[in-house]
Amino acid sequence: MFKKFVKKQFMWLFFIVIFCQAFLISHRVSFEFSIFFNFYKENIAIEKSIKNKSAIKISKFLNQVNLKNFYIDKSLINNDNFSQRLVEYAYPIKFDEDSRYIISRNKIDNCSKIFEYKDKYVFSC
Repeated sequence: MFKKFVKKQFMWLFFIVIFCQAFLISHRVSFEFSIFFNFYKENIAIEKSIKNKSAIKISKFLNQVNLKNFYIDKSLINNDNFSQRLVEYAYPIKFDEDSRYIISRNKIDNCSKIFEYKDKYVFSC
């Protein structure tokens, strides 16, 4: 009887330790339970995990107008957070230095602005 009691207590202690370790690991890697519990919603992970909202808005626009490629101007290419997130999120659309669609922070002469979000613009040249 004593062995059954010890075995039962040990199992409970084991599960509590495993649960606490899983919770600590999830906290360290910034796991968001809101993403986990809303797995059925479209693009929930992208919208919750990407902090740079301008990359999301611009890439949604690029996908809506069915562009094949785009170029990020030197004014934004040095912003690693924005440029990397934009290239990743707009994946089927390729980054191409010879593209006529340019994403820039500055206004470009001889090009028409086709989209604007905050301080970033999409131009067609």
